[in-house]
Amino acid sequence: MKPRVHLLDQMTYDSRAICAHVKAVLGQDELAVRGKSVFLKPSFVYPARPPRKRAVNTQPAVVIGTAMALRDLGAKRILVGEDCLVGPSENGFAAMGILPALHGLAEPVYLQNDARCTVEISNSLVESRFSMPRSLMEADLFISLPKLKVNMYAVVTLSVKNHIGLLLQA
Repeated sequence: MKPRVHLLDQMTYDSRAICAHVKAVLGQDELAVRGKSVFLKPSFVYPARPPRKRAVNTQPAVVIGTAMALRDLGAKRILVGEDCLVGPSENGFAAMGILPALHGLAEPVYLQNDARCTVEISNSLVESRFSMPRSLMEADLFISLPKLKVNMYAVVTLSVKNHIGLLLQA
């Protein structure tokens, strides 16, 4: 399957509006999710409450709205995986206040506890082997939900930065 990238304007953090938006995009793109397992990767770099202190993180409404859309489109399993920069992932999910909303909708995956598998990269430029989360590698689809922000190394951080936590040198 050819990778796809969508940059979407979303004016509010309303899970239902985000759900409708995601369903419209997935329907337009003809990305079949029915019967598939989907791995969602938000960015919970510095988990915090209340909402005004969550600006550097993927907002829970984005994760929940996306998971709702996937459920409505027939995904058989929805995983939400993250490895927080500060503290254990379990604490990050709790601090973001997302766990109650995930219950019955999607499964949290605490990446520091997830089993790993080695992935070989042919003709690599730097590293030829990486240790990847097994739950990600076994999923049928991967959806990155990065947060648009800046850091000291880049003008903006996007999906590539969101994937750093997935990679471990094997």
